[in-house]
Amino acid sequence: MDWQNAVIELHEFFQSWFAGTVPPEDIAKLEDALDESFSMVEPRGGHLDRGDVITGVRTRFGADAEVQISVDGFVLVAATERVLVGRYREHHRHGDGQSTHRHSTAVFTRATETDPWRWLHVHETWFDEPADGTEPA
Repeated sequence: MDWQNAVIELHEFFQSWFAGTVPPEDIAKLEDALDESFSMVEPRGGHLDRGDVITGVRTRFGADAEVQISVDGFVLVAATERVLVGRYREHHRHGDGQSTHRHSTAVFTRATETDPWRWLHVHETWFDEPADGTEPA
């Protein structure tokens, strides 16, 4: 699986999870995707570890039945056989009409060339979506 598919699949999981349209045991998909050393910098600057992220997602099961999450703007920053850094944009449209957008940089790792990419680190930054849909400055 290429890294873009890893991003798409995880965000499809998030959308289904937050909408409550998957069985609760599907949290295993998130647990399997995140490396044991996973960490994250949230858009507001907070730092989370793997356990924090899994717990936070688990508590939001079914929290927004109308949420729509999409990702685009994929850019490969750097890659070796076992480490990859990629950038993408993430868009959330919530049932209450609110939208959020973030630039995300993700670091992936894998034990061997044939293993799937696992999420090692994510750093997110908010951005406002321009009215014409172009890339923000």
